[in-house]
Amino acid sequence: MDPHTRPNHALQIGMHFHKRNDFQNAFNAYSSILTQNPQDVHALHLSGILLIQCGFSALGKQYVSQAIAVSGNLPEAEHNLSVFNHSEKAKVLQEFESLGTESKYKALATDNIGAWRMDRMLEFAPVFANQNDTWLTIGDSMGHDAIRLNRAGIQNVTPSNLQILSLREALAKGDISEYLEINAEDIKLQDASFDYILCKEALHHMPRPYKAIYEMLRVCKKGVVFIEPHDPVIDYWPPTPDVSHHRIITNGDIGKKIAYVDKSGTELLSKYIDWYEDHAFNYVYTLSTREIRKIALGMGLPSYATKCFHDFYLPEYNDQPATPESEAFQNTLEQIGRHNLVSQSLGLPYSYVSGMLFKETPAQESAQKLTALGFEFTYTPTIYIPLKFPTP
Repeated sequence: MDPHTRPNHALQIGMHFHKRNDFQNAFNAYSSILTQNPQDVHALHLSGILLIQCGFSALGKQYVSQAIAVSGNLPEAEHNLSVFNHSEKAKVLQEFESLGTESKYKALATDNIGAWRMDRMLEFAPVFANQNDTWLTIGDSMGHDAIRLNRAGIQNVTPSNLQILSLREALAKGDISEYLEINAEDIKLQDASFDYILCKEALHHMPRPYKAIYEMLRVCKKGVVFIEPHDPVIDYWPPTPDVSHHRIITNGDIGKKIAYVDKSGTELLSKYIDWYEDHAFNYVYTLSTREIRKIALGMGLPSYATKCFHDFYLPEYNDQPATPESEAFQNTLEQIGRHNLVSQSLGLPYSYVSGMLFKETPAQESAQKLTALGFEFTYTPTIYIPLKFPTP
C-alpha cells in the first residue's frame, strides 16, 4: 500500500467510528495517523473535536489550534468549534450552506404523487377559504404552500423563508406576488401582523422550535397551523390487550428506538425516536398532541385542534402520476392504509400531526368542518383561561 494513502484510509476509519459514537476507536485511529505524521491537519483537527466533545476542552482546543496553525486556513475547524460555543447559530449557518448559493426553484406540480401528498396535508385549507384573513407561510422555500392556500380559496397569502433564493425566482416568474425573509425563531414583525400563520414541515429543521411557535403566536392575530412529524413515544394509547407495553432501546448510530411489545414479550414494531435528515443535516424535532394541548392550556388560548395521520414517501414515487392506474399511487395508498390499520388496531402512533392553536376561536361552522375532516377540536377549559370573575 502506498504510504501516502494509509493515513487517509485510517482517517476514513476514524470518522466512521466517530460518527457511530465509538469514541475510543475513533481516537485510536486518529492517533495512529499522528504517530506517522504529527502534523496531519485532519487528524489533529478531528482528534481535538473529539476531545472537546468528550469534555477535554482545553486539550482539544490545543489540537484544533495546532491544526489551524499548520494549515493556515481550516474553515471546517472554525465551524466545528462554533458548534460547541454557538450551536443554534451553527445550525442556521449549516442550513444556508446545505442549500447552496443557487436557487433550486421548481414550479408547483399539480398531478403527481408529491403534489397529492402535499394537498392532502393541507386539506383543511378550504375551511378558511373565502375570507379576508391574511396568511403568512413559514419555511415555504419555493412558495408552494402559499400557492396551494391560494388555490384552496385563501386569497391573501405571503410566503416566507430563511433563505429566499427560490422565492426570489418564484417572484420573477410571476408564481407569487411577494415574499418575506424570515427567521421563524426571531420574526422581525409586529404583534398580530397576520391573521393566520402556516408552518408546514419546517419546525423540525429548527434548533429551537418552541421559540418559533411562540414567535408565530405573537405575530398572528387569530391562529397558527403547523404540520410536523409525530412523536412516537408521547402519544401512545394501546386500545387492545395485544400490546402490553413499549420500551426504549439503545441504537448505536442515532441514539434511541422505541419497541412495542405484546404480552409474550414479542416485539411487534420498533422505530426511531431520534433521527436526522440527511439532506438537511438536522435533528428531526417531533411533536405530539399532548405538547400541543400543553401549549394551549399554558397560554390560556381559547381553543385548539389536532389531527394525526399517516403519510408515505418514496423518492422514486414522488414524480409519478397520482392516477388510479398508476402502480406507484396504488402502492402509496396501500401503504397508508396498512399504517392506518396498525395505528387503529394497536394504538401505535401516526407519522404526522397537524396542530392548530387559536387565539380567536373559529366560527362554529368552521369548527364543525374541521371535526368532519378528522380534527379533534377542543375548547380550552375555562379554568386555564386567565379570566376574572366577580365575587358573589
